[in-house]
Amino acid sequence: MAAVKPLKLNGTDLIHGDSGLAGSEVAPSLSVTTTFRTPNPQEEGFTKTGELDLRLPTRHVYSRYTQQDGLALTYSSGLSASYAALVFYRPKRVAIRGGYHGCHATIEVYKKNQGSQLEVIDLDAEYRPGDLCWLETPLNPTGESRIATKYFGGHSDLLSGILIVKTREEWNQLQSERTFLGSMMGSLESWLLLRSLRTLHLRVPRQSASATVLAQWLNSVAKTPAGQTYDGVPGGILAQVWHSSLQGRDQRGFDPAKQMQGGWNATFAILFTKPEHAYQFPHALKYFVPATSLGGVESLVEHRIQSDLNSDPRLVRLSIGVEEVEDLKEDLKQALKSLSSACFPAFSTCIVGLIDYLQRLRQNFEDLRFEGAYSHMM
Repeated sequence: MAAVKPLKLNGTDLIHGDSGLAGSEVAPSLSVTTTFRTPNPQEEGFTKTGELDLRLPTRHVYSRYTQQDGLALTYSSGLSASYAALVFYRPKRVAIRGGYHGCHATIEVYKKNQGSQLEVIDLDAEYRPGDLCWLETPLNPTGESRIATKYFGGHSDLLSGILIVKTREEWNQLQSERTFLGSMMGSLESWLLLRSLRTLHLRVPRQSASATVLAQWLNSVAKTPAGQTYDGVPGGILAQVWHSSLQGRDQRGFDPAKQMQGGWNATFAILFTKPEHAYQFPHALKYFVPATSLGGVESLVEHRIQSDLNSDPRLVRLSIGVEEVEDLKEDLKQALKSLSSACFPAFSTCIVGLIDYLQRLRQNFEDLRFEGAYSHMM
C-alpha cells in the first residue's frame, strides 16, 4: 500500500489557481451584476442556455447559475450549506452529538419545514438505512478531534459555506437545488473569499502553532492546584482545557494527529472553576476581542453561554489570531492573575441571576417548541 502523503496547503495553487480566468488586472475586479447579456443567436459559436455546462460555462447567464469547475459548491453561509445537505439527503434519522448549536437549530428548522418527526440519535447508536451521520471535527466549541466563514474567510468580514461531493451527478442536483433555495453567495462575499484564500496557507499554520502553544500552557495552569502557581498564575482558577493536541490516542486507537495532518486546531475552549470568572474574563484581556465567531486574523474570546444557551456557564472559547504568541500569552496571564486576585461579592449575585435568566429562557424555548410539535400532531 502506498504511503499516505501528508496534507499541505499549496500557496502556489491558492494564489495562481484562477490565473486562467484572469485578464490584465493583477487584483480581480468586483462585478456586482447579477445577470448577463444574451448573445445574438445568429452569431457563430452561440450556445443555448440549456446546453451550457454550468461548471465550465463558455458564458455567464445569471449569477445564481454558474460556478467554475470542481465538485464543490459555495453557499451564502455555513448554515445554508448545512440545510442544503439535509434537503439533498432527506435523512430518516440524524446521528449527531454536541458541536455547533447552529447545526442543531438547522435540523429543527428542517423538521419543521418537512412536517416530519425526524429522529435525532447519538453518534454511537445502531445505524439503519437512510440515517445521516453528522460529524464535526474539530468539535465546536471545545476544539476536540470546522465552514468557509471562519478560516477560509479569515478576516471576520464574510459569510460562506461549502459542500463537497464525490460525483458530477450529486453536484448537478445540489446546484439545481441551490438555485431555487436561493442560497448562493453574493458578489462581494465571493470576492472577499477569493482574496482570503490567497493567504490561507500563511494564516492557518501560524494560528495553529500559536494555539497549540497557548493551549498547552493553559493546560499546565489548569493542572496547578489551588495555593500553588504556574508561571506566575495562581492555580485553581481553571478547571480544564480542551484542545486536540491534548487528547492523545483513545481506547479504540484513534489518534488525532493522524487526522489533523496540517496542524492542530486554532480554536479551543477553557473551563473556569467559577462562572463569574468566565463572565468577566473576555473583558479583562487587551488583545483578544470579546466577540463570537472564530478564524479571524485577530484573536477572539467568547463567554459561550451568551450565544449558546446549552453551554456550561463556566466555558470560554478562544480563537487564536496571527498576533505574536508571546504577546497573547502575556495577555492571558495578566487577565488570569487579575481575576484570581479580584473579589466579586455583588458581581457573583449578578452572574448567578444572569445564568438563571438564560436557563429560564432556554426552558421557555423548549416549552414553545414542544407546544408547537404537539399542536402539529393534533
